[in-house]
Amino acid sequence: MSSKLIVFTERSILLMCVLVSGLLHAQSLSEIQQSYPFIKTYENRVGNDSEALKKFYNKLESLKEKNNTVTITHIGDSHIQADFFSGKVRENLQLEFGNAGRGLIFPYKVARTNEPYNYQSFSNVTWQSKRNIALADSLPIGVSGITIKTDSAGAFIKLKVTNRPQLDYGFNKISIFHDKCSDCFDILVKDSCS
Repeated sequence: MSSKLIVFTERSILLMCVLVSGLLHAQSLSEIQQSYPFIKTYENRVGNDSEALKKFYNKLESLKEKNNTVTITHIGDSHIQADFFSGKVRENLQLEFGNAGRGLIFPYKVARTNEPYNYQSFSNVTWQSKRNIALADSLPIGVSGITIKTDSAGAFIKLKVTNRPQLDYGFNKISIFHDKCSDCFDILVKDSCS
C-alpha cells in the first residue's frame, strides 16, 4: 500500500493568475466580478472552517488508507522559486503522506536567475530568457512563468537533482513542456546516475 503526494511548487503556472493579478491593478473587485462572472472572489477564503480546507485534509488522510495521489499546486513568485518555505512544506507533507517526486522544476540557472538548493541546471550555451514580468519581450511565457530559447544547434541542459534526507527524488519519467514547430530542434533525453 503505497501512497503518493505530488507537490508542484513553481512560479505562476496558471495564465488565469497572471490575468487576475493584472486586472486587480486596473479594476475594482466589483468591476472584475461584473466583467468576469466566473471569478468567484467570495470563495477566496482559507480558514479552519473552510469547506475547501476540510476536503483537502480528507484527501490527505485518504493517502494513509489507500494507494492514492494528491496533487498540490503552490502558486507564487520568487518566494516559491527559492523553495525555502515551500520546499520545507513539500518535504514535511511527503514524509507524512508519501513521496511521488520533486514535482515541476525549471532550469533557472540556465535562464540566469536564482535556483532552488535541491537541484542544479547547466548548459553549454547561453539561452535567451523571458520572465512573466517582462511584458515587452517577444517570447511566450512558459508554464513556470519563465521561458528559455536558443538558436544554438547542439545545445543541452543538464539537470542534477539532490535527494533530501529520507526522500529519494530520483525519477524514471520526464515531461518537457515546449513548443514544437517545423524549424525547432528535436529533443533528446539522456539519463545518468552520476
